[in-house]
Amino acid sequence: MLPSSPAALPAAFNMVQLKSTLFQFKEFAENCHVHEVSQQLVERFLRSIRAKDGKNPATKRTWNNYRSDLHNFFAWCSNPQRRWIAINPVSDIPKQKTGRDIPESLTVGEVRKLMEYVAEYKGGILAKYFALALFGGLRTGSDGELQKLAFHKDRPKLIDLEHGVIHVRPEISKTHDYRQVMVRENLKAWLTTFAGEIIPKNFDREVKGVREKFKLGQDVLRHTFFSMHVAAFKSVGEAALEGGNTEAVIKKHYLNLSSYKEGAEFWKIMPPATGEKKVIHLP
Repeated sequence: MLPSSPAALPAAFNMVQLKSTLFQFKEFAENCHVHEVSQQLVERFLRSIRAKDGKNPATKRTWNNYRSDLHNFFAWCSNPQRRWIAINPVSDIPKQKTGRDIPESLTVGEVRKLMEYVAEYKGGILAKYFALALFGGLRTGSDGELQKLAFHKDRPKLIDLEHGVIHVRPEISKTHDYRQVMVRENLKAWLTTFAGEIIPKNFDREVKGVREKFKLGQDVLRHTFFSMHVAAFKSVGEAALEGGNTEAVIKKHYLNLSSYKEGAEFWKIMPPATGEKKVIHLP
């Protein structure tokens, strides 16, 4: 039967979002067995999702979010450690195509205000998370690169502050290609100034609160990384290599979103001075 609680799932999942999706799907599927779920059943469920008014169909983005949750869950069920199902019933269901406008990107002033806020918020419990998203360009989300990195068993080796590089292994990368992200001086400062985990307790609620306060769109942190990288270093190729994207996408969406001056200032945003600096090494 479909689980009533996803407590046994990996911590890298967004528990609040996933629990909501699975609860709705369980009700729709009348609590059937996992191996009985078909592609047709999942498609009917996705078509049944309504907008907040309860009448109109959900947006394409909402469709894709629900599809992603179910795809990740059934991929977990089909893992060789479990083999509860032979085929992921969501794999052949296409994502809805959404038109891409000019990417939303934060200004240097907005980034500075955001980072000043998270530096003070509950002792900086979210500082490393937002620093990695902004200054490292790591993909966020319930199954994103940042969360996979945070919970990886080799995390101390992957975040190599001595050599100034983050190793994004294939099992972490969205594209399943190995890449390296440079740890510049400001990112290193954010990672070593604050104690605690990258993903703290009650992470979903805490991040949601900050996102709502600053009205942050889903991918705005990563968009900001690319626009500031290209603006400061003038290399589409280097931005593509570090961010795990293609040069064509970088050229199409991120050129000239920010000025050189903004780009230079972006990479100098440091943690606020709080008296005597205490360097904390990542565990």
